[in-house]
Amino acid sequence: MNNTVKLNSADRRQYGSKALSALWKQLTCILAAGLFGIGQAVACDACQKQQPKLFQGITHGAGPSSNWDYVIVAVMTIVTLYTLYATVKRIVRPAEKETNHIKNMIFNQ
Repeated sequence: MNNTVKLNSADRRQYGSKALSALWKQLTCILAAGLFGIGQAVACDACQKQQPKLFQGITHGAGPSSNWDYVIVAVMTIVTLYTLYATVKRIVRPAEKETNHIKNMIFNQ
């Protein structure tokens, strides 16, 4: 399965090659910042001593103050993962089957 985007000459004329190269530069910068910025998220020595064993080395600041903090984080993780699942599901397999629906009009272009 090839995930590369190929544009025909009509698309290049419509969007312009300068705009496309600027878009690729922006995407490359965002990707590089995300990959190389990960090291900045590691906790410092002072913060590591304040954290429980589960979170040592990965978070800054004081650790959880009660067990409710773990419950809140767990619930928010579940909500976030469900939202991601539902979003991807609706993008990949839209429920609207009508040919004149806006999603199908975009996908069929």
